Amino acid sequence: EATCGTRGRARSGVRGSLERAAAERGLRGWTRGDRGVPATSTWRCHSNTMIRASATMVGVAALLALAVVPAFASEDTTNAPTEKTAEDCDLQASKTGTPEEQVACARCLFYGGCQGIRRDHDRAMDYYNRAALQEDVESMVVLGQAYLVGGAVQRDLSRATLWLTRASDYGNAEAQMKLGMMYSEGLGVDEDMEKALELFRKAAAQGNSGALFNIGATYKHGKGVEVDYERAITFFKRAARRGHEAANLELGSMYEEGLGTEVSLAAAEKHYKAAAEHGFKPAKDALKRLALAKEGEL
Repeated sequence: EATCGTRGRARSGVRGSLERAAAERGLRGWTRGDRGVPATSTWRCHSNTMIRASATMVGVAALLALAVVPAFASEDTTNAPTEKTAEDCDLQASKTGTPEEQVACARCLFYGGCQGIRRDHDRAMDYYNRAALQEDVESMVVLGQAYLVGGAVQRDLSRATLWLTRASDYGNAEAQMKLGMMYSEGLGVDEDMEKALELFRKAAAQGNSGALFNIGATYKHGKGVEVDYERAITFFKRAARRGHEAANLELGSMYEEGLGTEVSLAAAEKHYKAAAEHGFKPAKDALKRLALAKEGEL
């Protein structure tokens, strides 16, 4: 009886942690890359609708907040070019610049840190648009994510679909994963789990950890497929090996609850710790809860 009670508390605790994480990420900004690295305050308060939409996948309410990201949603200027001048980028206004030059200027305008260039998100988006029209896939992804989230531009799901579809057709894994999430949740498109899973699998084949996590989540929660905990564990493990914090959190909960595997508090603790090492608060909360549960059984 004590074990059943512990399992019940573990399940609600993990789901609650994920949902709190989603809300926190939604209020404080989107994240960068497919690993959930916290973004700064550049992008704020634009994820609430998407978080509510993702609630259909119970326990994965943090999914969109962890994975849908503008490629430039950070104040970090480490990768921003530093040798561009205002005159260099003004020359690009002639629309004769190469996509590479236009992207370089877009980064300067968005991040700052370039000689004589002040931040200007509107101009940055203009340069990304010019590069995308010249078939620059990176720019297509940036635009698609920007229109999906809103912030630097007004949120426009039809344009998000357009640009992410074009980038996806070029085989871009991040675009495939984001577009798959749109089909999964019916964001700007008719909900189509078959199409979503097709896109997730294409991105997962390229090692995209967000796509691997999404596939695991569909099997765990039975959205568009039969519930299959063993398959869910397989995909969560593949995502976790690529540093996906939420995948480690889900694995910890499955080992703690005995879903698709034998109960193993040691394995649960291992995965919670792996997620907590990256500063993932829900994993830290899970570790505290697990420690209290162990104390209660002594």
